Amino acid sequence: MEPKMSPRIIRVGAVAAFVAALLLALQFVIALGIGNDFALMSKALDPARMIALFQAHADALTQLMAADDAFAVAYALAFIALALYLMPRAKLLASIALGLALATTLTDWAENSLTLVAVQSAVQTQTLDANILRALLWLGQMKYLLIYPAAILFAVGVWDEGRASVVDVCAVGSGGNFSLGKNRKGLGL
Repeated sequence: MEPKMSPRIIRVGAVAAFVAALLLALQFVIALGIGNDFALMSKALDPARMIALFQAHADALTQLMAADDAFAVAYALAFIALALYLMPRAKLLASIALGLALATTLTDWAENSLTLVAVQSAVQTQTLDANILRALLWLGQMKYLLIYPAAILFAVGVWDEGRASVVDVCAVGSGGNFSLGKNRKGLGL
């Protein structure tokens, strides 16, 4: 028999996920104020272009990083609750997924901190080291490389037997059903 999950942990996780969604919406609103230049944040390595962006939108970027830091706290709490939910059924899976999710949180905070340093450098000294931009690009990529496998592992962990566990696999010219629920024991999950 599976141990019973504390309703309090489930509520904390649900509230944290809801707060994370609200903070994500706030980030979208702030980014809309920055406009098309916001796309440079994840790919530009030209210090002159980034100095112009950082100087023009210093206040909005500072607000965005604060909202993103709070978002990282909220999604970390949601993932912790999800891992606690999974621990009785799939301890190894939950532990790996939680490790990846928390590494994402740390990477997100590092990226935000470095962004704030870059913004202040651009505003105060009118200079920006290209290495900061490379580090920002790397941190941004790592953040996504860490969270995707975490989300997949959490999804596999919460996958349950029954109707909800059947996925229709559609390929060109063929289709079929695949049920992880029926094969769960064979996968060691």
